[in-house]
Amino acid sequence: MLTLRTITSFLLQTNCYLLIDEPTKEAILIDAPAGISDDVAHELEKHQAQLSHVILTHGHFDHTMDVPILKRRFGADIWLHESDWPFASDPESQGIPFSYLGVEVESFKPDHILQDAQIISVGSTDLQIIQTPGHTPGGICVYGASENRLFTGDTLFAGTWGRTDYAGGDDSMIVKSLRLLSKIAPSTIFYPGHGQSSTIGSERWLSSV
Repeated sequence: MLTLRTITSFLLQTNCYLLIDEPTKEAILIDAPAGISDDVAHELEKHQAQLSHVILTHGHFDHTMDVPILKRRFGADIWLHESDWPFASDPESQGIPFSYLGVEVESFKPDHILQDAQIISVGSTDLQIIQTPGHTPGGICVYGASENRLFTGDTLFAGTWGRTDYAGGDDSMIVKSLRLLSKIAPSTIFYPGHGQSSTIGSERWLSSV
C-alpha cells in the first residue's frame, strides 16, 4: 500500500497527491500546483524518499505551475499527454487570463509522453493511465487498481465534472470520459483536482451522463 499525502495549493485550491512506496522509498507526485514544492520536500525528507516522477493529469496552469521548480529541485521526470504539450510550451494558449489572477506562468518541456493504458510503477505498485479528454484534449486519470484509488484531475469531481469552456474543451468528449470512469469498481475512491474525495459508487449520476 502506497502512503498518500494530499497537498492543496493556495491558488484555486488545486490538489496534488504525493504517493510514497515505503519499502523502496520511491515517490511520485500527481500534479504540481503553485507553491507546493516546500511541502513536497518536507514529506520526502520525513519519509527519506526520492521523487522519481511527476504525472500531470492535464496541462492547465493551476496543475503545473511548480513543475519547473520541482524539476530543478529534484530532477524528477515530467509526464504529460502529448495533446496538452502546447499548454506547457505556450501557457498563453490556454486562453486563461493569468494577469487577472496576478500570476506569471513559466513554460516547461515535459520529459515523457503519457499514453492511454500505459503503466507507471512506484515500487511494486502499478498505476495505469486512463485517457480522459474533454476538460482538455490531453486529460488523463491515474488508476491504482490494487490501491482502490483513482486520481481524476479535473475530469471528475465529487458531484460534478470539469468545465469545457476553456481552449480545447469538448462536451461530447468529457461525456465519453465520464462514462468510461463510471465502469470502474464502485468502491474505488477517487481524488479530484479540486475539492473532496468521493467514491465512484457514490456518484450515481455518472451512470446517466
